[in-house]
Amino acid sequence: MFGTSALYVTPGLRAMLRHTSSASASWGTRVGFTKAVTSINRRPVADKVSISAILPAAGTLVASFWSPSRGPTSTMVTFAGSVCVIRETIPESTTMGVVLDHLDLNVADLARSRAFYRPFLERLGYRPFDEGDGWCSFIDPTRRFYLVLVQTSVTQLHAGFHRKRIGVNHLAFAAPTPAAVDELHAWLGQHDIDTMYDSPMQMGDRYALFLEDPDRLKLEYVYRP
Repeated sequence: MFGTSALYVTPGLRAMLRHTSSASASWGTRVGFTKAVTSINRRPVADKVSISAILPAAGTLVASFWSPSRGPTSTMVTFAGSVCVIRETIPESTTMGVVLDHLDLNVADLARSRAFYRPFLERLGYRPFDEGDGWCSFIDPTRRFYLVLVQTSVTQLHAGFHRKRIGVNHLAFAAPTPAAVDELHAWLGQHDIDTMYDSPMQMGDRYALFLEDPDRLKLEYVYRP
């Protein structure tokens, strides 16, 4: 089902947006503006504020944006003026599952992978989190996501890893600034860790470097504005 809104227009006076059904969890994600639950273009607008615009036209505009429908939203567009506002409000319960909680990586040699990942992840702000028989984990600075290294069983070691097969291709870690990418590059050089593709490199509006872990899993550190 699509969330549907109606724009009611009185000639020469006001246009009012009325919601007739719910909206999805993130329209900003759907149109590519943002991954956040609220998308605002050019001018912010406060919650629970009646929005109106002076329009010269008459009629009713019905628009459907989302599928499936999940929560209330409000949208206003002034076609002749300079304001374009897109805003969405989402019930808190619909954010369940938005954040990745953890990721397990099976490794060929746990001691070797721990020796590689611990200083690398600590450089990115991660800290040792927990460990047990045949595994260890590192948690990110927000304490919302953790990465687990798991010793692969002897019976499965023969298969090895290749990122071109089905499964994980690479992991990308977010850099706060382009300078942070260059700083990590310098740090990798000090530890005799090579980067791939002559990176760091510019890729459109992104700036990133690439490297491989001991099992040849590709890692990326990328700044994306």
